[in-house]
Amino acid sequence: MQIATSVSNLKSIMFLDLSYNNLTGPLPEFLAQLPNLKMLNLTGNKFTGSVPDTLLEKSKNGKLLLRFLFFFN
Repeated sequence: MQIATSVSNLKSIMFLDLSYNNLTGPLPEFLAQLPNLKMLNLTGNKFTGSVPDTLLEKSKNGKLLLRFLFFFN
């Protein structure tokens, strides 16, 4: 199961907890485009590839609390 693209329509969302949902596939770039997102919890999923640079940059700038485990290549 992957994150639905319809999540990109949630422009007002501030906290998104997708932990332990057995999500797979690449982590979508559109998550970084959610303008009000302050916390994204992806713990316990099995994403492939790497975390998009746009999400990492928001996290480094203190604009997003990013939590994740179990990334597989």
